[in-house]
Amino acid sequence: MGDFVVPNTARPVIGLDVVLDIEEHFAATRPGVPAEPRQLLRTYAEEGRLGVKSGRGFYADHR
Repeated sequence: MGDFVVPNTARPVIGLDVVLDIEEHFAATRPGVPAEPRQLLRTYAEEGRLGVKSGRGFYADHR
């Protein structure tokens, strides 16, 4: 059975804070997962850049 991966196109829709929670859990159960993607997601979440639900995320706006 393969690992679950959230598609990049779904991330802004479900919320980058939710993606961060998923990534944090994944990293806690799998050694060697790079920290950089979680650091970027954490920065975005702290800035309120959550994707569609906040109107900002990876992109300037979500309309």
